[in-house]
Amino acid sequence: MRIVIAGGLGFLGTKLTHYWRNHHVIILTRSQHNKLPVPLPKHVQIISWDGENTGAWCEQLNALPKIDAVINLCGSSIGGSGFIPKRWSEKTKKTIYDSRIKSSKALNVWLAQTKRPPRVFIQQSGIDYYPCNTEEAVTENSPPGHSFLAKLAQDWEKCIEIPAKSKTRLIITRTAPIFHPKRPPLLQWLWSTYLYGGATVGSSEQYISWLHHDDFAPIIDKLIQSKKAKGAYNLCAPTPIQYVDMMKIVGEVYKRPIWLYVPGCFVRAALGEASTLALDSREVIPEKLLDEKFDFQYPHFQAAMLDFSGDKTNAT
Repeated sequence: MRIVIAGGLGFLGTKLTHYWRNHHVIILTRSQHNKLPVPLPKHVQIISWDGENTGAWCEQLNALPKIDAVINLCGSSIGGSGFIPKRWSEKTKKTIYDSRIKSSKALNVWLAQTKRPPRVFIQQSGIDYYPCNTEEAVTENSPPGHSFLAKLAQDWEKCIEIPAKSKTRLIITRTAPIFHPKRPPLLQWLWSTYLYGGATVGSSEQYISWLHHDDFAPIIDKLIQSKKAKGAYNLCAPTPIQYVDMMKIVGEVYKRPIWLYVPGCFVRAALGEASTLALDSREVIPEKLLDEKFDFQYPHFQAAMLDFSGDKTNAT
C-alpha cells in the first residue's frame, strides 16, 4: 500500500510507520529534511508542507501513481508533554484549535481538487466529541457535547468533506488517550506512584477511557483494509475503568501505596479549564469495533499495566 500520514513524525505516526514497514509511507511534515528528529526507515518518504496552505506538496501527492490511504494526525498536544499538565490559556486553546483545523482544511482543499483521490481518508478526532459525566456509557451513536474539547472535535471532523462523486471512504477516529509508560497521561500516574505519591483525584469515580499503544496501529490497518468501514469509530479499549480502580492496579503492579487524595477544587485551581482532563468522567465504548469483531491485544487495564511493567506472565 501507499499511505500518506499528515503529522506522521509524532508518536502515533511513528507507531504506524513501524507497523507498515512493508509498505510505502509518505509523511507530510513541517520539519525540513535536514532537521528531522530521528533517522527514517527506507520505506518512508518525506514531503514538506506548512500545515496550513496548499502548495508544492499537493503537486507531489498528485504525482504519485496512487494513494491507498491518507491519515490526518495533525494537532498539538492537549495535555502537555511533560510530568505536569499544562493550563489552558486563551493562546494555548487557539494553538490547540488552529493546529487541527488549519491542517485539516488544507488537506480538504487537496482532496477536492485531486484527480486521483485516495481509497480511504482517516480523520483523527477525540472521544471528547461526546459529553462528559454521562449516566450511561456513550457509543458512536451518542450525541455530541458542548465543552471546548467537544466543539473542537466537532469542528475538526467537519473540516473533511468527501466530494459527491468520489469513492473515497471517510473514517473518523475518535481516539481515547493512548497509554504508553513514557508518555502522558500514564507517565504522570506511574512516576508519581513510583515515588510514593500515588493519589486519587476528585470523586475518584470518574471513568477513564484509554487505549494501549500497541492496539492503535492494528485498528487503523483494519479500518483501511475493511471495505465496509466508514463513518465514526471510537478508538478505545472496551473496558473503561474508574480512576480509583485504575490507581489501585497501578499501585499493585508497582508495589506502592495509593494513599494520597487530591480534592477536585485543588485541581481546578491549578489547571483551570484543563482540569476536565483529570476530573471529568469519560465512559466510552468502541461499539463498532466490537460489532466488527476487532481483537484487542489489551482489552483490560490490568493486562496493559503488566505489559508496561514487563511482567508478561500475569498479563491475561
